[in-house]
Amino acid sequence: METCRRILERLGQVYACSPDPPDTLKPFIFSKGGPPSQVTQDTMDGEYNNDHDFTLSSRSNPVFPRKSRQAEAAHAFAGRSASNKSGVSLRSLRKESRKDLESESLQTLGSETSSKLPAGTRSMLFTDVLPYYTQLLRDLESAQDAISMLYYAFDYGEWSTRISTVLIARAQAGVHVRLMIDGFGLVLEEPRHSQKNFLLIQRLRAGGVTVDVFNPYGSRLTFINRLHVKLCAIDDHVAYVGGSNIADHYLTWDDTNLRLQGQSVGSFHDVYNEALNLSSSKSSSHKEPPKNMLDNAAIRLTIPNRKKEIRVALMKLIEDADRTIYIRTWYFFPDRQIMQALIRKARSGVDVHILLSHRTRVRPIDFMNRYLCRRIVKAGGKIYRYTEKYMHAKVAWNNKGDILLGSANIEYTEMNTNFECCLSLHDLGLMDQLQKRFLDDACGCLRPHAQAAERADKERPYKVRNRISGLRWLGQMGAILSRGVS
Repeated sequence: METCRRILERLGQVYACSPDPPDTLKPFIFSKGGPPSQVTQDTMDGEYNNDHDFTLSSRSNPVFPRKSRQAEAAHAFAGRSASNKSGVSLRSLRKESRKDLESESLQTLGSETSSKLPAGTRSMLFTDVLPYYTQLLRDLESAQDAISMLYYAFDYGEWSTRISTVLIARAQAGVHVRLMIDGFGLVLEEPRHSQKNFLLIQRLRAGGVTVDVFNPYGSRLTFINRLHVKLCAIDDHVAYVGGSNIADHYLTWDDTNLRLQGQSVGSFHDVYNEALNLSSSKSSSHKEPPKNMLDNAAIRLTIPNRKKEIRVALMKLIEDADRTIYIRTWYFFPDRQIMQALIRKARSGVDVHILLSHRTRVRPIDFMNRYLCRRIVKAGGKIYRYTEKYMHAKVAWNNKGDILLGSANIEYTEMNTNFECCLSLHDLGLMDQLQKRFLDDACGCLRPHAQAAERADKERPYKVRNRISGLRWLGQMGAILSRGVS
């Protein structure tokens, strides 16, 4: 435990690796390379107004509890059971594996950790949903010209009601407020809230907010082409992109969202027009979003049967990596080309790390992707199945600082048939923050595929011998039985 803590301190961030009690909610942790300071909800305003980029992290109650202490022992980083008799934490890492992962991270970060975004543009990473919602609400309250919001789900609850109240107030103050929600998301995200969701939409429209329900429209579109975007653009200087919809249950999930502030992020409003062109709710004049929003960042879209920019950006991120590739994703069911690229990189010596949610809302995928995970482990990659709670993040990066963050999971449907939006950027400072959080979350992950691969490697020399001995044993038993019958 002390070794793990010292390593994380050297990397500039301190987290506790011991399991949280089931009813304990830790306060936020403000970390900026120095000693952590605990921040409560009452004092969060002062921390948000500083001039530095930072990450707010918290530990929420787990969505699904672990079955037993024996099951917790399987959460050791190296995939081996940890002993609880010696007093060692059940989530502590093996010393050798932790040192290996630390050395990989230090090599990847190098000596340069500064951001390469244009002057005047700042990024703020949120690895938990509550601070993200809080800051989003503050920015909405300060909007002066326009608000454009696109979400798969805008589910009835405390936070959707609070945000709706602010949107109505801004619309009545003369701000052009637009909100687009997917038609399936209104019903399927939380079926018991379906009727309340439509009542909430009526309230927003009555208050002056333009609300569009996305339903695919066009000769080449079908009902399976859904709006899966999670995006908010405020005026011409603030934009949010990430994996979280607006719903109360996201507060108990692990997710990743990014806030951009600067004078060059106004083009996010054009994504709304792109989605509106594909919806039957209303038609608008086509307006192509610019290819390069920033000097080192660009909006990447997946438009069904038209664009696959997110998939192209992901393939380039994988191909450009020469030392490490890190991926966090809710679903993991890639197509053949992405799978082959990851396996090829792993076999060539690149460290491929993939962290996915051990359990999701679509349970068949949780079982179907295990074959693909075993293939990656067999090629030399590393798979981590996050078990603390639902892990809904969608972000990938390599050792060169190339980052792809947004709404698209690494799954065929979301790379090809959904309307998705991601941000592709080059930022070594942001990569540093993402990698530190990855190291922390890796403490509590299952690695069953590593166990299976290790066991298979040990047993492989004995397979032929065991088969021969089994055939000999069957032959001897057959001879004995034949003698008894005669």
